[in-house]
Amino acid sequence: MLGVSTGQLLVILGACSVMMKPSDMIKMARVAGRMTGRAVGRLMLYRRQMDDIFEQTAAKKILSV
Repeated sequence: MLGVSTGQLLVILGACSVMMKPSDMIKMARVAGRMTGRAVGRLMLYRRQMDDIFEQTAAKKILSV
């Protein structure tokens, strides 16, 4: 992931958590959770759209044969 290993990511997160106040960490966790939820929603929408496209093309192939 962008040339950053898991260990390096954990060290960075640990250093950030030491420098921030607990109230800031709560806000950041909420924002991160919201962003993750939106990303999952977009991926699910994309997957549904791709499934629809694949079903349509498969139906066209069956009808044209």
